Amino acid sequence: MNIKKNLTKVISLSLLVMVLVSGCSIFPKAVEPTPLPTNTIAPLPMPTNPLPPPPTAEPSPTFTEIPPSPIPPTETVTPLPIMMETATPLPTQGSASSGTSRCNGLHGRLEVRVYIGEAASVGMEAFSIGEIPFGVTTSYAPYRIQGKGKLVQKGKTEEDWGFYKADINMTGSVSGQCLTGEHDGELRLNVSLAGNRTVTVRARGFNKTFTLSGGDNMPITMMWQEGYYWAANEWIFVIHKGPGED
Repeated sequence: MNIKKNLTKVISLSLLVMVLVSGCSIFPKAVEPTPLPTNTIAPLPMPTNPLPPPPTAEPSPTFTEIPPSPIPPTETVTPLPIMMETATPLPTQGSASSGTSRCNGLHGRLEVRVYIGEAASVGMEAFSIGEIPFGVTTSYAPYRIQGKGKLVQKGKTEEDWGFYKADINMTGSVSGQCLTGEHDGELRLNVSLAGNRTVTVRARGFNKTFTLSGGDNMPITMMWQEGYYWAANEWIFVIHKGPGED
């Protein structure tokens, strides 16, 4: 009996030694904690279509001051003419004339004709009643013009279409000036007519007496040119140059 117990103890001790020698432990190994990952948080992905950059402000324009070009000392500036009663600047009164103006020494006659438009339907034409002599009264600019003459037409005048009878006994006068410069030879005149001025016209189916209109200060503008005419109301004025005028 003791032998069995001793044998059992020997066997138990042998098994214990074998276990210790083999390194095997009857106790389970302690579980080591799993370390946390060391990776950092991954960055968020960038959008595939990034926003465009903000617009850059345009630079303010710069202005370069250009100095005015100097006027050459030999250059002169010609003033523009003032459009008034005299269309171009005239020399100061009393200055000697250069003799190149067409107005210098101007003299001639202003023929006065009568035209009755209503009687033109029966064939009546304009007829002359006289002339007003005129000329410049100064030898320098402004060239003043003066003139005066009698205008007379009396009696009966037969025509193919009938006849007319005039009772015209007037005094005509002219005043004004002759322009120089750019409008050299232009006459700006006032014509005054005073006196009797009736005309009777008779034709087949036509019988009428006319009192001619017009009077003081009829303004007319003419050129110093032979045959140049101006018509106003029942009057036609015609330029005739004097002897020696071109």
